[in-house]
Amino acid sequence: MDSPDLLTISVSHIQEVVANRADVFVSIKGASLVQGNIALKKAREVSQLVEALRALGLPEEAIELQGASVDVGAGLLTKASSANYQLRIRWPTIESLPDLLGAIASQKQATLDSITWRYPDDPQEMDRWTEQNIQRANEKARKMAAALGVRILGVHKVEESLSEGAMPTRMPMMAPQSKASGTRSASFSREDFGMEIVHRKTVHVQLTVAYRLS
Repeated sequence: MDSPDLLTISVSHIQEVVANRADVFVSIKGASLVQGNIALKKAREVSQLVEALRALGLPEEAIELQGASVDVGAGLLTKASSANYQLRIRWPTIESLPDLLGAIASQKQATLDSITWRYPDDPQEMDRWTEQNIQRANEKARKMAAALGVRILGVHKVEESLSEGAMPTRMPMMAPQSKASGTRSASFSREDFGMEIVHRKTVHVQLTVAYRLS
């Protein structure tokens, strides 16, 4: 069977998407170990941060205790052994992220470990990008067919692929330091944290259409 005469058109849409929320990972050094989610209330150093975040309007269910461990000095476990707590904070808006970073910086025993950026998930927006690509492919195919003196009979095959720009979604962080005293300060700039408060990624949607020709 003979292969059909085809005209293959490829078009793409590139879109920059801005993060609209973030997961913030924090370590806290505590004086003693408290197991389970009760540590959010009973571990003094942890509860201080939780209260500071609640004062900013963050619900307690957005704060997750991911782990707790005993800091054993010199390989010996004693009553004086301190504890390390790892928290995940689901922060709902990028606009108010500086408030969260300031609250963390104000806590003496808290260290900002990393940030995972989260992006809008809008199927309707994705559909619009696909429709734009289809319109462009059809228009390009019509012009090329006219120039070639052939007629488009229909569509033989359609392929769509999506890729994202290669940028890290989770970045190692350092707690800000006061230049004068070496102690942490609640006042900071993005240079103090070594990251951009607003984070972006690039989405590349490619559409390939094979048209059947007369």
